[in-house]
Amino acid sequence: MKNILIDMTFIKKDYIAGVFIYAYRLVNGILDKFNSRINLFLLVNESNQNLVKENCPNAVLVSLERKGKSFLSKIPHLNGIINEKQIKKIINKYKIDVFFSPYFSYESYVVTSIPHLAVLHDAQTFILKKKQPIKGTLFRLIMRFLSSKVTRFLTISDYSKQDIIKHTWINESSISVVHNSVEMANEELYSRFKKTGPYILNVNTILPYKNLRTLILAFNLIKDKIEHILVIKGKVTSHWSNDLLPIIQKNKLENRIVLIDENLTPGQLTSLYKNADLFVTPSLMEGFGYSPIEAAICMVPVISSQETALPEITMGMVHYYTPTCDENALAQKILDCLGKTREEHNLENISLKFKKEYSVETQCNRIISLIEDV
Repeated sequence: MKNILIDMTFIKKDYIAGVFIYAYRLVNGILDKFNSRINLFLLVNESNQNLVKENCPNAVLVSLERKGKSFLSKIPHLNGIINEKQIKKIINKYKIDVFFSPYFSYESYVVTSIPHLAVLHDAQTFILKKKQPIKGTLFRLIMRFLSSKVTRFLTISDYSKQDIIKHTWINESSISVVHNSVEMANEELYSRFKKTGPYILNVNTILPYKNLRTLILAFNLIKDKIEHILVIKGKVTSHWSNDLLPIIQKNKLENRIVLIDENLTPGQLTSLYKNADLFVTPSLMEGFGYSPIEAAICMVPVISSQETALPEITMGMVHYYTPTCDENALAQKILDCLGKTREEHNLENISLKFKKEYSVETQCNRIISLIEDV
């Protein structure tokens, strides 16, 4: 039985990110189903140990001591290098066999005495940093050094793997694909829209590459042909305020498009999905794409773009439209889907397929197999 040290120091208080949920699900899944194969230790720091303990109550926590207030210790790019000796002491004390990083970034640690597995979720930061000559050069130098100490990388889709190969120096032979897990909570009452009639749903971050502009324009084209409202679940951003809201106001859609900018419990989110007549994701870029899988698991018909990882992750089992930024094509696809009789048997088959492929147990088993092989 191997002793695994999982780096949870990247988790921050008062902030929610997909990589945090990824790590929590992975840890709890291993503790719940695979504790006879793996001994887990979670590396935390003084600022987040209570938060990690709250979300992983059965885990053994190992706290990283706070370093001095030197100038160098405040530079996140040097975090991993500065703490190398302390990490080595922890590895020796707890007889750690493998170090695992659920989120590999410029703050990741240097580990040389034992195998180091790291999850590089996508190449997006590498792509964005190319636009920053000075910061981008520093980022790539640090990441090149840190990645040279990693035994094996994991990523979340075949698309992300190819993107990493294209935009980084990491060899294809050192990258394995393990899909994210997708888990839906039991439904809790969330009846905000039951009284207002049927709705089309989108759940995502409100950023330009999510392509909500096309969805809003498509909805405007068919608003007089359907009785639905369009519900968008996401946090207000400058893109919403400066770009999307003016389109809504110009076309007098204030009473037909509703933004849910509030925190929902997992059970309320399940309810929001289940009560939708249709889910639409027109995204231009996804390394994985949780929301169409979540909607399909809830047996909701899904329309997706065919960009990046989406066809792979949805396994060709949902509805697709093209071109991605053509509101006319999307509008017609929405009308086609709403006009069809709901095929419960087919929706159930898709749901069962996705539940199995993206279960926490499936993900944990694949990752543990890689850990055992190093």
